[in-house]
Amino acid sequence: MILSKKFALILEVKNYAGELYFDTEFHQLIRKKEESTSTLPYPLTQLKRLEFQLNNWLNKYTSIPCTVWLS
Repeated sequence: MILSKKFALILEVKNYAGELYFDTEFHQLIRKKEESTSTLPYPLTQLKRLEFQLNNWLNKYTSIPCTVWLS
């Protein structure tokens, strides 16, 4: 997270190896690496939860707006 007097920026960075599939129906991330497949938490769900928590905190204690840009 980057905080300034005018904005707060949440950066969500993952470092996963292998082939990734974003399952938007079941909100999960599927990773295929070599001969194995694993299910990981969906990054967008985590980001939305962090946005909600930060927004609540900012509204309670400051006047800094919180906005999320997905790219």
